[in-house]
Amino acid sequence: MRAEEALALAQIRALYEEIVTYTGAGLSGETVGAIPSDTSAPSFQGPGSTLRSLTFEIAYSALPERPRKGNVIGGYAGKDWTVDDITERDDLGAWVLGVQL
Repeated sequence: MRAEEALALAQIRALYEEIVTYTGAGLSGETVGAIPSDTSAPSFQGPGSTLRSLTFEIAYSALPERPRKGNVIGGYAGKDWTVDDITERDDLGAWVLGVQL
């Protein structure tokens, strides 16, 4: 990653990260910064296609180990969220973690 990209990424994280707790990946309820993203879920056939998809972007450096399904992200919207999808984003230096209640 070029220096100007790393600087821009640090500025984005400083602006959009929220503090959550993380349990798993070598942590036990410690706080980490995460960028939440609440978007429409992929479309499906049927009436009332209103599903939502919530993900959290967490920097590689925030977690001492690779995240796993079943890890818990707490404190966002007053709820605990369970990781059910893990995407490595080397271009962002972060994990993008799909969650469910």
